[in-house]
Amino acid sequence: MNRTDYQRDTHVLAFAEWASHLLDGDRHLTHNWAGKGPPFRCQTLFEAFRKYRWPNSENGEDFAGTIETFTRFRSVIDEIGSIDTPSKKDRFVLNAREIVAWGGINNLRALDAWAAMSSEELQRHVAVAKQSLNPATGVANGFSGFKFMTSGFSKIYSALVPGFPIYDSRVACALACLVRIYCKRANLIEVPSNLEFRIPAHRGSRRCRQPAIRYYQTEKYAQTNLRAAWLLGLLIENPGKFSEVDAPYRLDALQSALFMIGYARLSDDSIAE
Repeated sequence: MNRTDYQRDTHVLAFAEWASHLLDGDRHLTHNWAGKGPPFRCQTLFEAFRKYRWPNSENGEDFAGTIETFTRFRSVIDEIGSIDTPSKKDRFVLNAREIVAWGGINNLRALDAWAAMSSEELQRHVAVAKQSLNPATGVANGFSGFKFMTSGFSKIYSALVPGFPIYDSRVACALACLVRIYCKRANLIEVPSNLEFRIPAHRGSRRCRQPAIRYYQTEKYAQTNLRAAWLLGLLIENPGKFSEVDAPYRLDALQSALFMIGYARLSDDSIAE
């Protein structure tokens, strides 16, 4: 399955039509939670985007700040180009470590494996990632042997691959909750396979009470992240209120809204028809 096949799926199209009313604000989404940082409350999906902060604190980075940060990460990747020398490899790995540190991951030990690779080995992996994770060229069954995939690597690949969203436990929880509510409203007995979004294990899966992706299910994680890219890309084709965001950043804005929502599980009555 490729992007075209996915976006033509009957269940995917029906969900996108339902969700379009969340993007334009015609369908309210009432949600609140309290935890580390200031309490969060929203009445619409767009309001959730407007209240985005990373991390969730009074002085957290706003959306413009996050775009600026990732522009810097991407410019380093562009400057490195082909990873054909040890110094380029070291710089690429250092940039990757800075990305996951921004994401609140102090030590992604799997990056030590990247550091131990030769320049040629890392370049081959990066080339495969760029091809297989690109929403325009990737296919759902194209991840045989894909080893490096966690919420931390999702952040790295988001900087590496245009149009590839971060898929961490919060974005995953928000997507899974929206699908759950949609299925209930549509009287579907089970979640259609193309709308199944599992949650990265540990805190995320406990918080959302959804099926988990385990740390060793790297191929499944990559496939799910690619489907999330296809779905968010389809949703943002009818941006609604998100048209107030410059076009190149609308998918990032929608991802940011989901990030804020996914801190806590959506209740079944959080969305008003």
